[in-house]
Amino acid sequence: MKSVGRMNGLAPEHEGFMERELSEPGAGAFAYMGHHDESTDSVWCSGWTNGLPSPTGRWRSACECGWKGVISDGDTIYAIDPDHDPGKDMLDETVEDLLMAAWSSHVDPFRSLAQLRAAATSAAIALQALDDAVGTARSAGNSWALVAAEVGLTRQAAHARWAQKMSDVE
Repeated sequence: MKSVGRMNGLAPEHEGFMERELSEPGAGAFAYMGHHDESTDSVWCSGWTNGLPSPTGRWRSACECGWKGVISDGDTIYAIDPDHDPGKDMLDETVEDLLMAAWSSHVDPFRSLAQLRAAATSAAIALQALDDAVGTARSAGNSWALVAAEVGLTRQAAHARWAQKMSDVE
């Protein structure tokens, strides 16, 4: 069973997890578990320990940024997983995957920004490599016409783009 959704470090403030509702705060060994959610006026726990005090059978996905998914009640979960015991069991992987799909939709915009950032970084590296290769080609005595032909530019365009960077004035 997958217990956490991750963005592979691309947006660490958006790690997803499952929470289950408790009818009362934990006590004793479970006192550290759970937090009160004003929006539901109930206690929610992201711990994956059997024997939690008074689970209600309601679950939701959540994100470290504070986003909370739609609450699924015991009847909804039972319809997907008839063997689910709200008092003892963890969620079936199919149920968890369905609940975590909402988190996945929540982080989709951040994934696209992370992909954009990675592409921009790759492009910057490639442009620097191109600048370096042009410098190497020019240092080896190649003309602007030959350099331009290799990169798909006119001689004038290649000269305008790299001559000042190369401190090469013709």
